[in-house]
Amino acid sequence: MFAPRYFAPRYFPPRYFTPAAGAVLVEATISGTALDALETAIRAGGRTVVITLVNETWVAAGATFNAVRQDIIDGLDSAQSETTGWNNEIRDKEVVTAVVRTSDTVVTITLSASAAYAITANETITVTVPSSAMVGMGAPVTGSPTITIVDVAEERGGSSRRRPWRRREKERRGPPPPVYIQPERAKIYARFGTNLVPGKEGIPGEGGPPSSSLPAPSPALSGVASAVRHQIALTKAESEIAKLAAAGAEASQALEEQRERDMRAQRQAEALLLLWANT
Repeated sequence: MFAPRYFAPRYFPPRYFTPAAGAVLVEATISGTALDALETAIRAGGRTVVITLVNETWVAAGATFNAVRQDIIDGLDSAQSETTGWNNEIRDKEVVTAVVRTSDTVVTITLSASAAYAITANETITVTVPSSAMVGMGAPVTGSPTITIVDVAEERGGSSRRRPWRRREKERRGPPPPVYIQPERAKIYARFGTNLVPGKEGIPGEGGPPSSSLPAPSPALSGVASAVRHQIALTKAESEIAKLAAAGAEASQALEEQRERDMRAQRQAEALLLLWANT
């Protein structure tokens, strides 16, 4: 029998590739108010997509740039393909006047309103800058980060159609009971046999009765309420005065005790001095 032969693995050193001299990395940074926007916000229009070139510039302003505006719009591509999604309702219907050359390196796209835009899941938009829109690039540049359009149903945690148990739970509970929040002053009026809330103190925004439907309190009731408020303020003032007086008495007593300790210490020191002088 022949003994098995073992072969040591060959070592291939790593190869490092360096860019050619003078080569630079061209990037496209995406920002603006359209990033992570809700579906309803895109539908309303006015959101912006800002494309900022790094180590590159846009073609010259004027007729040259105007000719490539449609190419820039065509570079806003969605990864999804819904019938009423981004590609059909936003990209393909956007006007070229929405694309503005803000500077040599920045382009701003202001999205137009699109009432027909509707999605059933989040959309991911990738911005690709065409080579025709840049001065020195011979290939398109993919922007970063991507744009995410949030579906309204996903934002709310799912619709009742997708989660029937949520609809059944709401039907079982019924509508929530009304909540009436009365201000503290209402307690004073209730103490005198009425629960009227004066004028502006109805709180419609918090579920309380509208203030316009409440009659103004009588002058006698207003006088009683004013007297009660005055008495409450007077009681608080007397309480504060009592606290200050007690604190002053404590401080006075502490001062007197300290004075007595000092006098005892002084007498002891004099006795020691007298004893030392007689020895």
